[in-house]
Amino acid sequence: MKTVNLRIYLLAVGTFALGTDLFVIVGVLPSIAQDQSVSIDTAGLLVTVFSLVYGFGAPVLAATTTHISRQKLLLIVLLGFSVSNLLSAISPTFPILMITRIIAACFAALYTPAATAVAATLASPEQRGQALAIVLGGLTAATVLGVPTGTTLGKYFGWPATFLFIAALGMLAFLALLILKIKHIPSAPAIKIKDRVAPLTNPKILLALLPTAVWTGAGLVTYTFISPLLLQNTHISDPTFLLFFYGFGGVVGNWLGGYLVDRIGSNLPITLSLLVLIIILATFPFITTTVIGASVALALWGTLAWVLYAPQQHRLLAIAPKVPTIIIALNSSATYLGIAAGSAIGSLIISQTSVLILGPISAIFGFVSLVIYVISSIISPKPKGESTPAAAAPAPVPATVASSLPAQIVFSAPISAQIVFTAPIPAQIVFSAPEPAQVAFAAPAMTEH
Repeated sequence: MKTVNLRIYLLAVGTFALGTDLFVIVGVLPSIAQDQSVSIDTAGLLVTVFSLVYGFGAPVLAATTTHISRQKLLLIVLLGFSVSNLLSAISPTFPILMITRIIAACFAALYTPAATAVAATLASPEQRGQALAIVLGGLTAATVLGVPTGTTLGKYFGWPATFLFIAALGMLAFLALLILKIKHIPSAPAIKIKDRVAPLTNPKILLALLPTAVWTGAGLVTYTFISPLLLQNTHISDPTFLLFFYGFGGVVGNWLGGYLVDRIGSNLPITLSLLVLIIILATFPFITTTVIGASVALALWGTLAWVLYAPQQHRLLAIAPKVPTIIIALNSSATYLGIAAGSAIGSLIISQTSVLILGPISAIFGFVSLVIYVISSIISPKPKGESTPAAAAPAPVPATVASSLPAQIVFSAPISAQIVFTAPIPAQIVFSAPEPAQVAFAAPAMTEH
């Protein structure tokens, strides 16, 4: 059996750095606030701004860089991403730190589409699904290892060490790919901004996308300030290790979401996950007063939050089957805009009251997302096979790997997993029956078949 190209693993190092960069800051917010002489709610705006730039910037930057070959763009982005994190580490004031986070977000927004396109061309046809799973799996791994590791470094060596860690990861990928070289990959054909947002003019599609933003925002209201919350509630000096439980839950939920959607459809997993998640968040201040309680709550939260993405993507692809790449890219933007809104709301709340109120507030927004989802599921068509029992389920539909790149090709590969990715995060692997599967992936300079 052919081995996977080493360059693909190096691309995964980049996605690991990107995923770490987004969320690791929640673990070092208290030390940043203290060192930069700002309040904790002001420091939380670093998450808001990064996510906002990412959410709005991804489609704009993708449209303005289509003339650059993918391998050249990839190297530029990795270098710029590393340098911007280095600048974050040495920022003398909070405004300068904020500017460096904006720059980092711009480079991060370009990385995943370029990395997935390069990975698809580096792998042989029968290994492309595996290659894409490796690259985008770096984002999932970031929640398990990257965020707790970066937080731990910040705890013992100061918050600049966290950004130096991310910069080092990005530079490692850049230098290795520069030395090993990547073959020429043509630039992607341009898609106008108006074409990228055209599906939003359809009320059903807009309503179907809205739950993604709202439930993501609901979680980030609390998760942005998880460190000060756990410090105050558990009364332990260093709650960093508790973040591993959330990351572990995310891995379980990532797999479970795909497993369930293949067998019982999307509606039941989403509805039940949101209901239980609402209960956990509403009672979060009370169930996290002990280390054991906090560990269980975080593991369940991570599991249920990540269960949502594969079923939601399944629904969106059924609702907008003619524009699969664009609808998943819009779902990705909805995720980041939700992160931005949630962190901003959390900042506003704790500037006025206790951090312990964040959990119940998250639960309220979670309930709103559930209501919107129910309304959307009533007026939108059910995905095919939604009510089909597992024993009589039809053969799995082709997997879709979506990015901001506009073209798709479909190829057959003897792999047993149906792979569904939501770009840039999180990556979803949907396991299906052990039979050959089709994988559709975004690729530059190709036409759709």
